[in-house]
Parts: sequence; C-alpha cells; structure tokens
Amino acid sequence: MGNTRMGNTRMRKGFFGGAPGGAETAGAGAAKPTAAVLHRGSPLAVVAQGALFARIALGVLVALFATGMAEMAKGFPAPAAAAATKAVSPWSDPSAVTVVFARDGGVWLTDAAGGTPRRLCNGNDPEISPRGDAVAFTDYRDGGRRIALLRLGEKTARLVAGIPGDNSYGPRWSPDGMRLLFNHWLPDEARWVTAVISASGGDLRLVTGAVRNVYSPFWADDGASVCAQDLEFLYRFDLQGRILEKRPLAELFGDAVSFSSAARFSVAPDGSAVLFDADILEMSPLAQKVGEPASAVFLWRPASGALPARISPEEMSVFSPAWLPDGSGFLAAGFSAPDVKGKGASLRLLVSLYRFSLDGGAPVRLVKDALTPSCGR
Repeated sequence: MGNTRMGNTRMRKGFFGGAPGGAETAGAGAAKPTAAVLHRGSPLAVVAQGALFARIALGVLVALFATGMAEMAKGFPAPAAAAATKAVSPWSDPSAVTVVFARDGGVWLTDAAGGTPRRLCNGNDPEISPRGDAVAFTDYRDGGRRIALLRLGEKTARLVAGIPGDNSYGPRWSPDGMRLLFNHWLPDEARWVTAVISASGGDLRLVTGAVRNVYSPFWADDGASVCAQDLEFLYRFDLQGRILEKRPLAELFGDAVSFSSAARFSVAPDGSAVLFDADILEMSPLAQKVGEPASAVFLWRPASGALPARISPEEMSVFSPAWLPDGSGFLAAGFSAPDVKGKGASLRLLVSLYRFSLDGGAPVRLVKDALTPSCGR
C-alpha cells in the first residue's frame, strides 16, 4: 500500500485563499469518532454532531467568513494560473452530452436531454471520465465495495487493480483522466482516508495522511492536489499526504448548513467555482413533511470572498450536483413535495435527475428514479 511521505511544506495562496499560516502536516487534523461510513445509495451517512439523519429514496434509506474573508480564496490553482480562460466548448444540443447515473443497484446511461436510459452494469456512484469514454463506479460484488471501470462500448467492467481490502467507494476522475480518487477504509486503523490510484491500476497513494475520517474527496483544478472534509474542516492535500490548506467549514460556508459524509463537491470546468450540496438546518415545509433537513445545492466562487449562494429551488431537496460541460448549469438528484408518498415507516420518495441552469428558469426533470449523476462531453 505504501506510506505517504510526511513533512513540512511552504504554504501558498491557492484553493481556499490567503496564506493559512504555517505549514502543517496531515497528522495535525482533529480526530473524529470512528464509524463505518457509508454514502448516498446506502442506508446511513455520518453527519455533523447533532444532525444525524437518514435520507429515504426509492423505497430505500439513502444517505446524504466574515472578518478577513476578502483575503480568502483566490481561486482554484490552475495550469499557468489561467483557469478563467481555459477553453470550454459551448454546446447547444443537450442530447449530445453523455450522462450516467445510479438506479436500483445499477449504472445507467442517458443524455442531458433526458433520452431513454440504458443500463450499463451493476454498481453505484458512477462518474464519467473527462474524455467521456469510460465510467468509474463502485462495484458491490461478493458483499464488498470496490472501485471498477467500464469502457463505454464494451460489455464487461473490470476492477481497478492494486486496491487492498473490500471497502472502497465513490471514484472521482482526475482532470487529465489518468487517476482516480476515492474513499478507502483502513480496517487496521479503523478510519476513512482518501486514496489515489492510476486508472490502469497501481501507484496507490493515501493522500490524507494521519487525518482521521475524511469524506467527500474531490480534485482541485490543478490535478496535483485533492480536497476532502471531516465534518468540521475542509482540507487540501498534495499527493504526498501533506496538508496545503485547512479551513473550518463554518468559516467558508456559514453556519446555516450542515455537512454529512455524503456531501458532494463539483469543480467548474474552468476551475473558477465549486458546486456542493449541504443540509439546510432550518426545517422547511418539505423538511417537516419528510422529517429530516432538506438538502440544497450551493455555488461557491472562492475568489469572490463571499459566502456561497444557494442556487437550487427552495421548494426542493437537491443533492449530488455535477457541472454540465460548458459550465452553464448542472445536473443533480432531487425531489419536491409531490414526490413524497406515505408517512413514517411507509414514507417513500421519488428522486429524479434534473437539469438546472445558472441563468435561472425551472429545473428540467430528465429521468425518474435516479441518483448520483455525472456528465461528460
């Protein structure tokens, strides 16, 4: 498995912004209670203290800045410091955008216009590669959870070689499509870490060092560092396991939201913004009907120095955002009051895949019974 290299590193402005103070090794993270954390699509997710809940979907429980802020967050590091000018081809035909999502224990294929879905294979947490030619996902064969890959056009998926154990999930592609980032359980240490491996297998790295129980991993736009949260802090690590940045979630995102281990972050195609989902602590009418906090999608522009803005409709519970290729909008799973059926133990939710525009307008329902979307060119 290999050991991560620990040590000090000079801090620089980057992902969250301003100089966060002295260099810090990954061993300095605050310890969290040990738990066998699951994810959306599984019965339970770990959430911040005082906010433990279960999300019900498809008949199955599924988990889900003030002073000095102007000096925080000068944007995601990007090649040649030119993320804002990175070329992103506009698209005018949603049917040309490949979309994958999870449904009933399977990985499905559709498009951003809501074309007829086609089942690809068994699995969960699918994410399509930057080139749009492969899907990484969580494989549930033999009672475990392993990282697998399916080339579009082929019929047989393969497990990614070189990952020990049987409890890894939630793969995320690197911007260049060469590596996969995922959640990995260390049974001997009883903690969750973030791991990186070559998409072809091998070169496994545990990149969150000694920080205990980190979740929601995602790539920074430079492809040379990764981010994750531990329900209290948001971290950025280099690929040797050193902490580059560490900020309290409440400082970055405010105190009106709560994060769980199922929270998902999605970096914009040009690297200038981040989408994420979080639970709204105030109990809306929809939340009261369901009996748990509703989730919402927020848009965070780190360079602005402002708190994130909610961009999903207040009358919906929305989660698992994924940017559209041109950055004009995003896909996400969600439901509203008419999708809530029954009460108590018989409560059922119809969760659907929606397309949202950053320019406003009503969300477009693409596919019913859908979770964890991802889209590519």
